[in-house]
Amino acid sequence: DNIEDKCPSDDRATDSGTIIAVSYEARSSGVKRNMSAKNAKALCPQLNVIQVPVTNKKSDIHLYREAGAEVV
Repeated sequence: DNIEDKCPSDDRATDSGTIIAVSYEARSSGVKRNMSAKNAKALCPQLNVIQVPVTNKKSDIHLYREAGAEVV
């Protein structure tokens, strides 16, 4: 398992949900954490929004935690 395997394979735009992580490039365009994806895309049209994997209707961030543990 890796994060890329869990991302949506189609090229759909994600308009629902909120932003949980923001790159420095997106921050320079005004994008902030907890902002809606729709508003973030309006500020930064080139923004790549990736949906976090979901399990039981909740965000499943275990892959991110595992990857973070490898970095630390």
